[in-house]
Amino acid sequence: MEILSNVKDFTLRCGGFIERYNPSVFAFKHQSGVTVKDTPTARQNILNLHMARHAVFAEMLLLPARKSNQLSDLASKVEEIEFELQAEWGFTLDRNFHSYWCEVPHCQCPLLDNTERMGTPYRVVSENCPIHG
Repeated sequence: MEILSNVKDFTLRCGGFIERYNPSVFAFKHQSGVTVKDTPTARQNILNLHMARHAVFAEMLLLPARKSNQLSDLASKVEEIEFELQAEWGFTLDRNFHSYWCEVPHCQCPLLDNTERMGTPYRVVSENCPIHG
């Protein structure tokens, strides 16, 4: 795992995954009226959540696709982490803005279709997906 941080950006490289975000987002006034300040604690909390998500992804990679019940349970953990990330950033807690749910290992749901539907209550689920189908 490699962590790079400076004034302009913050990068986490872990197990082939890369996360980048701009700390100026912290100063953004969100719809909820909450302004999250860029502090070392806030950065660390977000980093910890991303690391937890990557740990769940790594655990999922070790399971065969036929272990759909275990994969579904782990995918639920990813959704919980997404809610925690939204809270830490100061966003309204809204499942419709989750993006990692269809990026979990073994998911066969169409990523592009679901990316286009971000922010809506609609999700495109593949019936062949061992997690969501």
